[in-house]
Formats: sequence, structure tokens, C-alpha cells
Amino acid sequence: MLEALYYVSAGICIFAASYSGFVALLTQKSKLFLHFAWVCLCVAGYQVFSVQYLIAADTHTAIEQLRWQVFSILALTPSFFIFIAIYTQQKHYSFAFKVITLFCLLMMLINYEQPLTIRFEQVIERVNIGLPWQQSISLIEGDLSPWGKLMHTFYQVLLFWVAYRSWVLFKKNEPRIAIFFSLYILAQLSSAILGIMIDAGLVKMFYTVGFAFVILVMLMSFSLALDFKTTSRRIVAQTVKLTAERRQRLIAQKSLNMMAQVVDQSPSALLILDLNGFVVECNQACDIFWHRQLAVERVNFLDFLSQLYPKKRREITDISHKENIQLPPVNLSECSTPYFANHRKQSILTFKIFITREYNQAKQIIVSCSDVTAQEQQQKAIRHIARGVASAQGDDFYHDLIANLAKLFNAKYGFIGFISEQNKNIIRTCSVVEDDKIVSNFNYELAESPCTHLSQCDVCNFPAHAQTLFPNDILIKEKGIESYICTKIKDENGKAKGLIVLMHNEKMPDDVQLRDILDIFSSRAGAEMQRSQAQADIRKMAFEDYLTHLPNRALLLEHLNGQISKLRLNQEQAMLIVMDLDHFKTINDVLGHDVGDDILRHIGKRLSEHCSDGFFIARQGGDEFALISRHSCLYDSQIKVALDKLQKIINQPLQIGEHKIDIGASFGICQFPKTDESALDVIRHAELALYKAKSNGRGRYTVYEHSLEKVAQERMKMQQALKNAIANEELLLFFQPQVRQDGSQFGAEVLLRWFSPIFGFVSPTKFIPLAEETGLIHSIGEWVFNQSLHCIEQWQKNSIPFKGHLSVNVSAWQFALPAFADDIIRAVNNKGIKPSSVMLEVTETGLLIDIPDTIQKLSQIRKFGIEIALDDFGTGYSSMAYLRDLPLDLLKIDKTFIDELGKSDHSPITESIISIGRSMHLSVIAEGVETLEQSNRLAALGCHIYQGYYYAKPMSEDDFVAWLFTHNHSPNIALLS
Repeated sequence: MLEALYYVSAGICIFAASYSGFVALLTQKSKLFLHFAWVCLCVAGYQVFSVQYLIAADTHTAIEQLRWQVFSILALTPSFFIFIAIYTQQKHYSFAFKVITLFCLLMMLINYEQPLTIRFEQVIERVNIGLPWQQSISLIEGDLSPWGKLMHTFYQVLLFWVAYRSWVLFKKNEPRIAIFFSLYILAQLSSAILGIMIDAGLVKMFYTVGFAFVILVMLMSFSLALDFKTTSRRIVAQTVKLTAERRQRLIAQKSLNMMAQVVDQSPSALLILDLNGFVVECNQACDIFWHRQLAVERVNFLDFLSQLYPKKRREITDISHKENIQLPPVNLSECSTPYFANHRKQSILTFKIFITREYNQAKQIIVSCSDVTAQEQQQKAIRHIARGVASAQGDDFYHDLIANLAKLFNAKYGFIGFISEQNKNIIRTCSVVEDDKIVSNFNYELAESPCTHLSQCDVCNFPAHAQTLFPNDILIKEKGIESYICTKIKDENGKAKGLIVLMHNEKMPDDVQLRDILDIFSSRAGAEMQRSQAQADIRKMAFEDYLTHLPNRALLLEHLNGQISKLRLNQEQAMLIVMDLDHFKTINDVLGHDVGDDILRHIGKRLSEHCSDGFFIARQGGDEFALISRHSCLYDSQIKVALDKLQKIINQPLQIGEHKIDIGASFGICQFPKTDESALDVIRHAELALYKAKSNGRGRYTVYEHSLEKVAQERMKMQQALKNAIANEELLLFFQPQVRQDGSQFGAEVLLRWFSPIFGFVSPTKFIPLAEETGLIHSIGEWVFNQSLHCIEQWQKNSIPFKGHLSVNVSAWQFALPAFADDIIRAVNNKGIKPSSVMLEVTETGLLIDIPDTIQKLSQIRKFGIEIALDDFGTGYSSMAYLRDLPLDLLKIDKTFIDELGKSDHSPITESIISIGRSMHLSVIAEGVETLEQSNRLAALGCHIYQGYYYAKPMSEDDFVAWLFTHNHSPNIALLS
């Protein structure tokens, strides 16, 4: 039974090979079918040799049958590869085919030379296996040779390639072949694994690899048969298509005969010429057009055309080599014409020539003649109008346009106007013509006018009876209008923006082409409108501040230049006010630039609403605004009135989202013109005055004086020197002790001193504001804090008797930085000192910008162990309101309140501060204590911590260390220095 199974499968393969070979003779895909036939033959041989191997009488015979079995597999492999590559439409496979062929030839040679074939390296035994139907077979068991393993690996790779090609077919929407290949791969892979296990002695069974190939042969035979059937269907379909095309040609011939009749009846003048140019036939329209039968007279029409178009003579005579020629309009009055064209001497004609072909050969020449006199005259009129308005712009454009349109339409009245922004039923004219003259503009009511019909169309024409149709139109009634035509002027979105109206007291012709011309020029008017708007937008972009919509610096300079010229001519003076918002950078840093932008918008709006009558207002940039008085301004009283009004406007609190923000401003004022100063000089002088106002404490104003020039120059020099102060070791730390009432040490405050080689000793009240304005405060503040930590670190190492804390001042600019708290904590940790040995002094101005952010930062610092002191408490107007919410440890009474203790027996502010500190469990320290009387008064009020000259002046580090040693030995002695 086993032999029958193998031989039947071999017979199937032989039949498939015979069928494929026969098909190869009848199809164009002979290569595909021939390779498939060879694969089938090799599979048949493989099956025959396989069954002979299984029933061989001895081992030697089995080995030989096995050798031929391997030969069969190797022989079919190249053709199998070619068949798969062609069938799956792989483009490049010749190189791979050569490699596979060489590999198979090499393996054949090795298989021939090896005594145990390519499969076995050593034969262990030959075993008999009983089959279920009482038949036995013999199998060789042994060790697989390396060559055998290589061959198995090669075929696994080949199977994976087949799998990839089937996936490609699947993506190309050919699932049938992809499924067939997938079934084959599954069967072949299973058979290959089974064969390896049989050779290794792991499984007792006969080989099934050949049956897997038989499955492929059967599937591919079925697939090829389907393809062959599909091809046959295509042939049948093509035959049906050709039959249908023949039927269509017959119908087309019939239609052609009908077309010949249509052409003969056509209103267009058509001539049929032979290839030499002689007229052989004309339609009826042609006879009428030329008033002659040109075919009877055998006129050479190509010669006639060559005379009309001498520059195109060659092109006309070679028409048989072209498809068609469209000749431009020609005025016969400007040419010498033959007898048959005399009656058309004043006409403008155009011609089109084209060729008829038969079997790709020129057969006849067709000429179409047209009279375009009317169109050319209209085009000429349009070109005349276009030249009149092409170079004009603005009002000149509209004047030229309406004047020329009135002439073209022979209209007595006409106007161009645009819809009013305030009232959509009003047209504001920009150009009006009457009797060929430009007259005054007016407003035109749309409600009862013919223009109401424009909602349904773009052009409305009432060639007669306009007064009867629109009795309530005042303009029509006053002018006695009989005919009326109007059209829209539209923007780029097709929205009506204006009108062009033409009127006459007689009937106007209702010419469709004239209406088209009107439509064209309304589009041109719309384009001019858009150009003017674009120009206005560009100017707006160039001269308007995008944020506040106020004039920008460019327009400020332009206006200022004009004002200077005007004032010089009238010998008058005005003033320029430059306004800068106080602490605006802190607002941007803490609350963000979006909040800052909202503040600028609100300030710009306030200025526009309250000051625009008296001032030209502009935004210079950043938080700086400029105001130029519109009227003469000579007196200080006028300046004071203007500044009081401005401060009242600016100082009103702003509500920005959840933030209620108090804004102040500083002002610099310059009266101009003086001598020959330019606009830039005036702005610079006002800014110098502004800097002076800011240095005087902000929230103030300063009028420019010539002495400010010198101050500005000195300030620039000082700014440059301050930049180099840290690097040049010009900054020094001084220390002022803080003591309790009993004389014990409470702490010390770090004070910064600058000894410049250029300016000598510079007061902190002078260079600290400069550092804040220029941004140098950040690097200086960081240096001060790090140096202070370094001093504490050194004192601890050297057992310096420093007790309490070292108090370091923090600028509002430093405190506003988002990472301020993290940076402070990191710096203390890096030094390894106790956080309790450091105290930060912050001012009210540094805390007021964003209370929630302030609370978060202070809480983080205090949680770490650093104490917080509020410096100059009581100098701000809102102190009492927010104090209860801030995490603080100490209040410092400002020196100005301490000075009052010596002048009066009663100091309510000082008493209140001490009382507040006691009720909130805060330490209170008085700074600026200079007399014993002040010290005693403070003690009586309940303040027991002091700082001031009465106890010790600020001193250098060496002097402070000496003070510490002395003070610790005699703590009850107040040291004066």
C-alpha cells in the first residue's frame, strides 16, 4: 500500500509536468510553465527514489537510493526558485538564481563523493519499522553530516523566502496564491522537521517531504489552471470589445454624415480647402459672409491669408504639418485685399485653420472666418479706460475710473461709494461725476434706491422708467433720472463693500457686454480698495504698538518732528512726558509676562480714555509711555496740573484676574524745542529726567535741566565701574552688631560697602538703586550672601565667639526670582553651617507683588531653619493688612520712627509696631538707635533689641571679630565707635 501511495503521487507529478509542458507551448509565460514542469518531474523522481529506499533489501542499496533522492531535491531547487520568483513577480532574481545553482551543483558533487551520501556522517544501524497495514519498511539511523545540516538550513531559509513572497502577494491583493503558498510552507516545514527527526532516529516513520511537494504541485496546478481560465475570459472579453468598437464606428460614420449637414447649416463661415489652398467647398454661412461662392471661383484662400499675415506666411503654407493655427485679429482697412473681400474693407477679422487627417495623413484644410469688429472696438475702449486708471491710486484712481465709465456708457451722472461703517444703509461717495466733471461727494440712502436689488445679483440694470420704478429715491427724482445701472464693489471674501452707479436722464442701451465691462471695473475698484486697506494696515503695523494699540516709537518720532517744526515756526513750547511704571520688572518676574501685558493694556486704555484730548500718547517700548502735549505749555503750574492728573489715573489699583495690583509710575519731563535739539534729543532729555525721578525714590517727576547731562554721564561711568567691582575686589562686607537690653549679643547685620578707585567711597543709597535698575543686583546679591556664609563658616572653624545670627539684606529683585528659596537653601547646605545662624531681611516692596508666592517662599525658608526679618516695617501703607498672613520672625522699626523719640514724648507708630510684634509673638528690633535717651524710651515701650551707633558702628570683618572678643569679656558695656 505504501508503494502505491508513493507511485500515485509520482504519477500525479508526471501528469502535472506533461500538462505544464504542453501549456508552455501555447502561452507567453513559457519560462514559468517549463520550470514548473521540471519541478514536477524532480518531485516524481524524489517519490520513486524515496519508496525504493524504504523497501531496499540491504543497506548498500538503501544508501544508493538515498543518494538519488538527494539528487532529485537538489535538481529541482533552482527551477523551484525561478518558478516562485516569476510567479510572485519579483523583479531582480538572476544573481540569486546563479548562487543557488552553484550551491546545488556543489552539494550534488559532495553527495556523489560521500560514501554515506550528504545526509549521514556515520550509519549506526538499519531498523525495520512495521506499518499498520502489515507492511514493514527499513530506515537508516546515523549521525547527520555537517553537509546535511547545511542543506537543511539552506532549505529552511528558502522556505522563509517563499513565506516573504507570499506576504508580498497578500499585500498586492492576491490572497489566493498567498494562501496556497502558506499551506505549502506549513506542510513542507513540518515534513522537513520530521525528516530530520527520522534521520536522527528520534521518530520511526517514512519521509513525507515529497508529499509536501506534491501538495504544492497540486495547488499550483490548480492555480495555473485558474489563471489560464482567467486569460481565456480576457480573450473573450477583448473579442466582445472589438465587436462593440466596430459597431460604434458604424454609428460614428452615420453621425459624421449628420455632422456634415450640421456644418453646412452652421452660422459660422467655414471653408474646406485642398492641400494646395484652393477652396473646394463652403457652407451657406460662408457664401453669405463673403457675398460670393468661393468654391465655384476656385479661390486660393491660403494665398489670401498669407497676404494678410506676411509674418506668418511660412506657418500658413506649412499647415499640413501642424494641427491648427489661431490667427490674431487683422484690420482689412490696413491691408491690400482681393476683389472678394472689398465689402469687408472696414472689418476686423480673425481666422482659425485646422487639418483633417485620415490614417495619420493630412487630407483637407478647414478655415473658420469670424468678424470681431464689435469685440475689438469694445476691447479698445476697455484698454483706453485701463490705461487711464492703471497708474492712478487713491482718490485719483476713483476719479479716473468713474469719469471713463461714464463716457463709455454715455451716462450723465455716476458715482463710486463705500458702505458707511456706522450705518449700513448709507453710501459715502468717494468720487462723483456729472456732465464729465468731478463734483462734491455726498451721502446716498440705499433704502428706497434701485441698489436694494443687488442682494439678489451683482449688477442691476434699469434701462428705462427709473423714476416710475423708484419714486422715493431723492437723487433719481432731483436729477430727473430715466435709466440706472449699479454694481457691487466686493472684498476678497465676496462681501459687498461699496457701489458703482451710472445714471442718465435718457434711456441707456442694455448691452450685456457693457454690463460685463462694468463688472470687470467693479472688480478693479475692489482691488484698489483692498490695496488701500492693505496700505493702511501696513502703516498701522509700522506705526502702532501691537499690545496697547497706541502709536509706537516710530510714529512718536514722526509726530515729535512735526511738533518741533510747528512750534519753532510759532515760537511756542510744548512738553514731552516720558512715563515709566515702577517695579514693572518684578511684576513680570513674579506674575508672568501675560499679567504684565494685561497691565500695559490697561494703562494704555486709561491714558487713551482720559488724556487723549490734551496729549499725543505713544508707547516707546517695555513699560515706558510717552505723552506730547497738544497745546503750548510754558509754566510750572501747567506741568504740575498735568502730572497730578496722570498720577491720579495711574495710581488707581488694577484688577488683573485674581490679582489686585497697585501700580505707580515715575515721570521725566522735557520742554521743547530749545535751540537746535532734534526729536531724539528731546526724548533723551526726558529720559534723563525720568532716571533722576526714579533715583529720587520713584513715584515722582523731574523736569529736565542741563545739569542732568553731567549726572547721566557720571551714572554711565559708575554703572561700568560697578560691573567690574566684584572682579576687582572693590566690594567689602561690613558688620553692625545687634544687642539686647542687657548688652548680650543678639546678632549682626551685613552691610555692603563699595570703595571704588575712580569714585572713592560710594554710598549704598547711590549704587544699590543703580544695581537694581541695571540688573547687577542679582550677581551682587549672590556674592554678598555667599561671602556672608563664608564668614560664618570661618568663624565657626576658628572658634570666633559669634552668637546669634548674621542678618543679610535681600533685594526685591532677588526675592522675585522663581528659584530664590531653593538657591538660598542649597547655598547654606553646601557650606554645612546651621540654618539658624542666618537671617534674611526683606522689605515691604519685595513682598507686595504676589502675596501667595511670597508666603510660599518664606514658609519654605523658615521650615529649613532660616529666620525672616521684615525691614523698614511701617513705611508702607498696607503693612497692617498683610502682616498677619506672612511667616515672619522679627520686625525692624525704621530709623525715621526712632528719630521721632527724641523730638516728642509720644510716638504712636513706634508704640503700635512694638504692640503688634508682641501680640504676634514676633521679636522687634529698633535700628538707628543713637542716644541713651532713645534706648531708654524703647525699653520703656517694650522693645529690648537694638542696633545703632550708640552701641556700635558698621565695621570691617577684622574690627568686628575684635569687637566680638571684647564684647564677650565685658557684655554690659556699650561700645561706642
